[in-house]
Amino acid sequence: MTDRTHEQARELLEFYLMAKDRDILAKNHVEYPREFVFKHNLQSNFQGHSFDIWTNKEIIEITDYKKHSKTKQKINDGLIVDFVKTYLPKWPFFVIQKEEIVDEKGHLQPTAAEYLKEHLF
Repeated sequence: MTDRTHEQARELLEFYLMAKDRDILAKNHVEYPREFVFKHNLQSNFQGHSFDIWTNKEIIEITDYKKHSKTKQKINDGLIVDFVKTYLPKWPFFVIQKEEIVDEKGHLQPTAAEYLKEHLF
């Protein structure tokens, strides 16, 4: 069975954001500029990123406690932070933990609203 909890967390977060008058942008993918690719010595198959959610006011990445503890994912997370700070400095950037939004079955956590108020708005 495929784990859909990341997608379910994203859907619930989008619903929360729309209730806060945010527009979810359709385009959430960026191609890294040449100088960024060379600076980080990126391979040809790793030259861009699709953000989990990009609204008219902020960019949000959803992370996973288990998956994002691995070295490869930590490097990827660092690249994303560097890219946003360098090329999108005016965009507020938030990192949200999936497990704080949904449980292992994809159901809404009872504390999700408080978590989002504390970590977003």
